[in-house]
Amino acid sequence: MKVNGIKITIYTELFKSVKAQFDKEGIEIPFPHRTIVMKKDKNENNDKASLEN
Repeated sequence: MKVNGIKITIYTELFKSVKAQFDKEGIEIPFPHRTIVMKKDKNENNDKASLEN
């Protein structure tokens, strides 16, 4: 029985067709970005970055 394989094929084809239509219409879905800035602690004498505030 290949039910899981058929499901994967259906989902893959569905996502491909949705992606193709989005590309055709110029629709983009952004994903979240996070920028992490590590600052050196003013009281620290070594080169380790501090993550605590």
